[in-house]
Amino acid sequence: MTISTVSLRKITLTIGILLSLALLFQLTYHTWYLGLPAPASTVHPTQITETLVVAAAPTDDISWLAGHFPVRNVVSYRSSKGNEALAYLEYIVESYHDLPDIVIFIHNHDHAWHNARLFDFNMTRMLAHLDRKFVKDIGYFNLRCDWAPGCPARLRLRGSATSGAAAANSTGRTIGNVDGSEEESREETVMKAVWGELHPGHPIPSTLAQPCCSQFVASRESIRAVPRQRWLHFRSWVLETPLSNWFAGRVWEYTWQFVLAGDGVTTWCPLEKDCYCFGYGACFEGEDEWENWKEAEEKAQAMRNDYITTISGGDDGSKLKKELGTAEQELQGMVKDSLRRGENERSSRDSTRFEISHMP
Repeated sequence: MTISTVSLRKITLTIGILLSLALLFQLTYHTWYLGLPAPASTVHPTQITETLVVAAAPTDDISWLAGHFPVRNVVSYRSSKGNEALAYLEYIVESYHDLPDIVIFIHNHDHAWHNARLFDFNMTRMLAHLDRKFVKDIGYFNLRCDWAPGCPARLRLRGSATSGAAAANSTGRTIGNVDGSEEESREETVMKAVWGELHPGHPIPSTLAQPCCSQFVASRESIRAVPRQRWLHFRSWVLETPLSNWFAGRVWEYTWQFVLAGDGVTTWCPLEKDCYCFGYGACFEGEDEWENWKEAEEKAQAMRNDYITTISGGDDGSKLKKELGTAEQELQGMVKDSLRRGENERSSRDSTRFEISHMP
């Protein structure tokens, strides 16, 4: 059997595309951050106890956790409904009377677009720099500091609501992700429909917002401030709702702060620079310096994309590669400075000054 010239070209093109995508991943997630100092482990010199709850299927690879966290501190739960929500709720219900000081709830992947971009979208580095004392003091901390998507006002819950079943039928029980305003509109419709089921006696808030994507820290006190019976109700709702897995997960994605942050907090959107400073000890000198870092990072990302396009077209991209190296050195320097500043200012930071809601 022979391979035609056309088929051979298609195979070659496909391989080239796959290699380019692999290289883009490496450039996006592993290049500029390599020069930054990383703590050897996440065992901190505090007496704060913690458990890492990972939403993962038996086939998911969570070996990246090895060497960073004591095995006894990591538990994995399978989430068969509501994306990661059921996994988190299962842990809370089962461990309610035997909780550590803080519980860190995360997904099963080390690298993901929704992890903190300041730390190379890398969960290991996020948890390495996480200020345990701070998150214990405030009770609830969304691990994502970057606003988009989710802040400053993800869901605007105005207008009439239909029943949960009607919402499920109108939006489709197995519907996938949709883009832009259509996605938000459907989320709002569903949230209004099920709010009374989830939170009987609590009026529908005008707005629900926090950074996506359901990865956060909660203290023992915050979890136990909610009666276990209510957690059982939440778990039953996830298991029994006619909503699709995707929509049930979205409901919880913008509900955790209402349940755990105290006093019915509906909007958890601290300034990005404050979130990184208080939560991770990466402190930029004012809003302008933070905006400068974001602008530099966006330019570097555009250069990475251009580099991939260039080498995919057969050019060696040497000029772009050199420019990209310079840009990434600049990013390294800015983040190193922020971490040094944060370490120097650690003793003077006052968690009571951390504002969880900032409306532009």
